[in-house]
Amino acid sequence: MGISDKLKQGAEATRQKIEESREATRRANEERQAAEVERQRIRAEERRRRFEEVSARCPLPIKAHQNDLPGRIKIFDDEFEVATGTDWGWSSKKLIITTQRVIYAQGRALTAKNQKTVYLRDIRDVRFHKPLVGFGTIALETAGAGSFEGLPAAKNGADIRNKLLELIHFARNEAERPSSSDAASAEPVTSDDDVMQKLKQLGELRDSGILTNDEFEAKKAELLARL
Repeated sequence: MGISDKLKQGAEATRQKIEESREATRRANEERQAAEVERQRIRAEERRRRFEEVSARCPLPIKAHQNDLPGRIKIFDDEFEVATGTDWGWSSKKLIITTQRVIYAQGRALTAKNQKTVYLRDIRDVRFHKPLVGFGTIALETAGAGSFEGLPAAKNGADIRNKLLELIHFARNEAERPSSSDAASAEPVTSDDDVMQKLKQLGELRDSGILTNDEFEAKKAELLARL
């Protein structure tokens, strides 16, 4: 075999390796995309299930859509919008009430530095003040003698206060409910087979995105400790 033939053979081998590498990259990208599509499908199904459960328990109507909140805050998978401020009589759409939080964005730019957030379960009281002229104001008293003030003016303030108190009571009850991960490991474990089954369930919850890796490891440690 001459030098020219060897060069051609080397070039062909290099070309084949490049093609194989491209094909492997293409297949890997397709697998990643398919895995992401499946993850999003599972996540959407889980959110629909949670919406049905939370909707049945919540004292006020909730919305199923999952838009970003003011201040570019991400809404949680188990959190649902209840109303914007104008829905309840506040003078601003930049105030959002969810099943877990009250979020108020101030200023023209809805950036994180221009928003306030308080968890409903941390609110200890809702104060409403109605002046002789104009709309009333509402302040949220929080844990540790704090206060969430500066909210926009509100009409029907007494009605808003009652709705907020209903949601606060609901949020506190929800915080005490066992999570899906707790339910997966709540039953007594009596054998190695039981441990493996529970670990498999927890692994499925982690793979579907319901559990984080840290939550999975913590629950796994609890199960192994029962042996």
